[in-house]
Amino acid sequence: MYARNASTGSAVWQTPKQLSTTVDEASIEIINGTIYVSGVNGVLYALNPSTGNILWQFATNNKILSTPIFTKKYVIIYI
Repeated sequence: MYARNASTGSAVWQTPKQLSTTVDEASIEIINGTIYVSGVNGVLYALNPSTGNILWQFATNNKILSTPIFTKKYVIIYI
C-alpha cells in the first residue's frame, strides 16, 4: 500500500512488503482518522494515516469476505 500526496503525487509512506502482499484483494476504509485494511489473509489492520504504521491488528483465522461495517463502538467483520 502506498500513500501519495493528493496535490503533488509525491510519496508520503509505504507499508512494509509483508503487509502489502497479504492484502492483495484489500478493502480499505477511513473512519475517524484511522485507515482500516482487510484482506485475504484474514487480518484486519488499523493504520495511522500520517505514517502508515500499524496501530493494531486482529486475526480472524478466516478470509474476510466483505468491507467491515463500522458503528460508534464496534467494527463488524464478516468472515
